[in-house]
Amino acid sequence: MKKVLLLIIILIILDLSAYLLVMAKHKPPVTAITKPRPIATSLPSVTLPLPKPKPPVEDLSGKQIIVFGFDGSKSLNMWQESLDFSQQMIAQNKPVYFTYFVSGVYLLTYENRLLYHPPKAPAGTSPIGFADNNDDLVKRINYINRAVAEGHEIGSHLNGHFDGTTWSSEDWQQEFSQFSQLYSNVNTNNNIPESQAKLNIDIHAITGFRAPDLGRNQYLWPILKSFGYDYDTSTVGTLGAWPTKEDGLWKFAIPQIKFANTNSRLLSMDYNFYIKQTKAKDILKAGTPDWEKAKDEVYQSYTNYFDNNYSTTKAPVFIAHHFSKWNDGVYWEALKQFAENKCGQVDVRCITFRTLADYLNVKP
Repeated sequence: MKKVLLLIIILIILDLSAYLLVMAKHKPPVTAITKPRPIATSLPSVTLPLPKPKPPVEDLSGKQIIVFGFDGSKSLNMWQESLDFSQQMIAQNKPVYFTYFVSGVYLLTYENRLLYHPPKAPAGTSPIGFADNNDDLVKRINYINRAVAEGHEIGSHLNGHFDGTTWSSEDWQQEFSQFSQLYSNVNTNNNIPESQAKLNIDIHAITGFRAPDLGRNQYLWPILKSFGYDYDTSTVGTLGAWPTKEDGLWKFAIPQIKFANTNSRLLSMDYNFYIKQTKAKDILKAGTPDWEKAKDEVYQSYTNYFDNNYSTTKAPVFIAHHFSKWNDGVYWEALKQFAENKCGQVDVRCITFRTLADYLNVKP
């Protein structure tokens, strides 16, 4: 009887051990109790690059300002000559800087002309043509980049040189949009790899404008503002008048000046001398007496203009030229002679329209 009882106890012990072993295998895992991660009360500090400071605006008070602007800016030879002339003047301590009002069609090859859609005209229409080819265009891009790097200004002369006198607001909007498109997409439009050439100035850095043929109307000014421009030099002004700011835009008017030592007046623009002297015909040859006489007339006209402003109001002197060497370069040579004589004076500054606008914006 005792043996039977002992056997039962042993079996019970064995069954209990087996049960405990099974329960141990199926025991749920113990979850560690951790403290919650503290919530950050501030983001880690990040060091951002500081914006590049703009150079201080030169105080031009009491200085006689001269501004030379070129319209169109197609000729590669004139890009080279004008930029080299500026470098020569700087080397002589007679610094002169130019504003180049570029026509958008010169950033589009003739082959791709249908990408340009002017107001009131078929696609691909341009009275002044287009870039000749990609080689011509790449060189022009490089000259624009050089100009910017050397302190000159790029402005807008719109595109196909149409007179906007009769344009609507929508027409102006279209032409300015086309300028932005032609300028910003020059590589895509002409299938030029950026490794070959790329403009180093953003479209938003172009803030100055001159209308082709000075053709303008009341619809122009609001469109100029909407596209981010802050000055215009398309109006005709009077001798000795200072620029005015109207509706947030500086108006740099080209004045009527005296022709040489006469009482006859004309715009201070090479094309107007071209009409006045030879009825817009290329008949003068460099070095001849007639050519020298014409050059002296232009030089004297600019000098009298300068002397009038210098001795009275000290209003800026505005001289408008083109990249065309009409009459065997007589107007370009007259401009250079005038600049060489005046830009080196201690109280004279030959600057860009952009520099002038910056000064006027802070002038007391």
